[in-house]
Amino acid sequence: MKIGFPKRSKQHVSETVSLKLFKSLIPDDWVIRELGERDYGVDLSVEIVRGGIMTGDVIVGQLKGVQHDPLRGKSIFKSIKETTTNYLLQQPAPAFLFVASSEAQQVYWRSLRDHHRNLREHEKLNHVKLVADFKLTTVGIKTLDLAQQTERVWDRVERAIISAIMFFTSLGPLVLGCKRFPATEPIPSAVQQLLISHFTYNELIQRYFLKDGKRYPSLPVLYDRAMKAGHISKHFKFTGQGARDFLEVFLRDYLEAIEQCDLIVRGPQKRYWREIYPYQIAHIEAFPRYFIDDDWYPRYYFDEFENETQHIRLDFFTDIDEGTRKPFVKIFNEHYT
Repeated sequence: MKIGFPKRSKQHVSETVSLKLFKSLIPDDWVIRELGERDYGVDLSVEIVRGGIMTGDVIVGQLKGVQHDPLRGKSIFKSIKETTTNYLLQQPAPAFLFVASSEAQQVYWRSLRDHHRNLREHEKLNHVKLVADFKLTTVGIKTLDLAQQTERVWDRVERAIISAIMFFTSLGPLVLGCKRFPATEPIPSAVQQLLISHFTYNELIQRYFLKDGKRYPSLPVLYDRAMKAGHISKHFKFTGQGARDFLEVFLRDYLEAIEQCDLIVRGPQKRYWREIYPYQIAHIEAFPRYFIDDDWYPRYYFDEFENETQHIRLDFFTDIDEGTRKPFVKIFNEHYT
């Protein structure tokens, strides 16, 4: 009796071919770790290496192999289970889908969290759209690294977006209060923290959400400038002039960024934001859009509506400092009466 031998399945061959192609295209110094246990969707992890330095930035991915070039069709990859997609989205490390094409001899990739954010109302979570620019070329690998860096801070970016939109109506009075504040007096600590928060929101939104390449001086640099100009008090707070100088660094860009965030959250990404922040988005959608430049700037930047805004002052934020400073009432009596 002739004894047979096991056959190698097409699926196993495809997996081997896909992995070889993936390894041939990924940078040689990046560390690929294949997973031996049942992975339920995670086929491998990759640690990013920059300049020969181990970064600790690890991504996880599912690697799929196909014969054809998926970009010749509608570029929608459907051979991934919805349960698998959900599982990958819950991973602590940024999760990616990699699709290796034998025909194109290329591996296409997509951040699953980015895919999730950009789903339209009628689209399915496990139908992942592939993009021509997202492949393992020299440029595509740099883009992949930037994408995983974005995902690492995305929780902070989301909070910045929601906070910027929700706090927009209070931003004008804050700016106007700072503009009216005595130039040499230290602003309240609460105001200082609000200014720093808005500065940070803008920086996160510009860099990771709008990705427009705008960069701003770091907080240590801005504080150093204020110190050299004499616009920092002995309690390490901006003076009124220091606050105004600080706002000039980012305010105009920030207002434009908030408007863009509002358009995207209400528009192409509304499905995602409703799912993740249902109560905040319900509140935002309850009101019409309120970004009207020809009203905001005259009212809060150029202070042309004093009959409506005369009571906006910063004494509501005053510090409790055991009488070591003049009471705010006295300060405002000196400067405003």
